[in-house]
Amino acid sequence: MPLDRRTLGASLAALLLTAGASHAQPAQRQQDQIIEQMRQRRAMVAVDAARAAAQQAAQAQQAGVDPKSFEGKDSTEGVYVRDSALAQEKFALAQKMERLKEWNKSADLYQEILEKYADRVVASRVDKDQRIYQYISVTKGVQDALSAWPEEGRNVYRARYEAAAAAILDAARRDDVSALNQVFSKYFITDAARQAGIRLIELSTERGEFLAAAEKGDRMLDRHPTVAAERPGLLFRTALAYHLAGDAERARQRLDKLKQESPQAVGVVRGKEAVLAQALEAELKAPVDTALAGAGDSYPMLGGDASRGRISTARVSPGAPLFSVPLARTQYPALQAAQRTQIEQLAATAERDGQTLGIIPAVDM
Repeated sequence: MPLDRRTLGASLAALLLTAGASHAQPAQRQQDQIIEQMRQRRAMVAVDAARAAAQQAAQAQQAGVDPKSFEGKDSTEGVYVRDSALAQEKFALAQKMERLKEWNKSADLYQEILEKYADRVVASRVDKDQRIYQYISVTKGVQDALSAWPEEGRNVYRARYEAAAAAILDAARRDDVSALNQVFSKYFITDAARQAGIRLIELSTERGEFLAAAEKGDRMLDRHPTVAAERPGLLFRTALAYHLAGDAERARQRLDKLKQESPQAVGVVRGKEAVLAQALEAELKAPVDTALAGAGDSYPMLGGDASRGRISTARVSPGAPLFSVPLARTQYPALQAAQRTQIEQLAATAERDGQTLGIIPAVDM
């Protein structure tokens, strides 16, 4: 059937529209994909912003001192604490420098707070009415703040104070608790403080101060930023300290954490290389040796028993004196007669008032 010119034109127009539509569909599909990608990117940006805000809030929580507490009002409960307004102001300034990433200035301010106000506390939390309800020691507040710093800030701090901390540590004896505590408290995020903390845990365990050892271990596990290599060993020591202190629940919690984080970590236990998790589990099953109970009038150690506060329940009745042994008196041959007479009179008065009695029962063997 022959086609006229009008019919041919209509057919060509229909073909062009069909081709245009077929080409328009991929273009529309591509545009929809671009819009969807933009939506996904916006959603990811929103998630990242929320995550960053949550991280900042977590860091503020870790820092121990809420910036809102700087403007908090004193409590009206009539309780007074040894706080310091100057330390609070310097805390606020140090946190401001920290937010501006002025790490040098912030580090110097924090160190000044530790040097001058280590025995004070600062407000750390406020309630909905902006009244202070919690304080934190200056030392822990600074340690928490520095521990939350990013690696950039920590590197600046260590560049300024690592040498001073290492000098104190190198000059200290292995059992110099005072020097070790100085390094640990004043230069907490340094490598020297990490070594000092491990020494303090060992010394406290050797001396039977198990809770002190556990507290140091928890402090390092929770706050110190560079204990990744020593973490399995710290978990072992901390769990063992809690076990020896009689706190089975906390010891078990540290064991579970060791199994979860480093199940195959190896260390030296009782002179032999062993898997720490397995060795710790065996240690926690062993009973803890305690001081044996004695009779009511028995003193198995100085101070009576492990509490050092035992009071004898023995009962005695006075009888006829059979003999007496005079106690040796202090002699003052180098003093002049007037001074010697005065001291002897004071000693006689103290003896009459019972101030010279300091009898310690003999230790039972």
